[in-house]
Amino acid sequence: MPTELNKHTINLDVFIKDILFVMDSLKITKAKFYGHSWGAMYASAFAIQYPDKVTSLVFTGTGYMKLDKSYQDKIFSNRMAKLTNEQRLRFDQLSKKDLDKMTLKEQSEAANLRATFNTYDTTNQEWKFAKIKKGTTNQKTNKLMMEDLERINFDLTQQLKTLKMPISIITCKEDPLAFLTTEYQKYAPQTNVTWLDKCGHFPMYEQPEIFYPLLMDALLR
Repeated sequence: MPTELNKHTINLDVFIKDILFVMDSLKITKAKFYGHSWGAMYASAFAIQYPDKVTSLVFTGTGYMKLDKSYQDKIFSNRMAKLTNEQRLRFDQLSKKDLDKMTLKEQSEAANLRATFNTYDTTNQEWKFAKIKKGTTNQKTNKLMMEDLERINFDLTQQLKTLKMPISIITCKEDPLAFLTTEYQKYAPQTNVTWLDKCGHFPMYEQPEIFYPLLMDALLR
């Protein structure tokens, strides 16, 4: 991690260079890349810039391909549809607070609501939510990255057409971001998509028995 978090240390170009640095340090000339959500977005951006270093891409969901208000509005609408009116009101209240000003109880409450709208159901809720909520969210990092994507007018859609390597996406029909997979395939038609039932944004937790064999198969191709 950089000693300071600012626009010079947190931006897409730096993230891509970090991947390149790791590969060069380990003397890896080419690799298969796996990414989930934002990780898929970073992997796509890296593959576009360094296609000769990527043998294949495997994703669980695709994350943003561009900063588009219609995308953001649809994701928000899909997520809110999974919450009750009371939960939506509470999520709106919590979303307006800075993380460092939240109590631990409020942080846990917000994380539970995010886990709720990102899952298909709340069966075995304690175990699933513990997995989804593992780790902490750095709001400053997220804010700096979003500001950078806005600054560069982030849009990979047309560049996705240049990708020639095999691309596999394993994703869920009930994921609030599921429509982005269809969009990705539109710009990179060689993409092979496997749709899973009864899971949301985290099939590795909701459908592990189905998901992991599919993931290993895609990675071993």
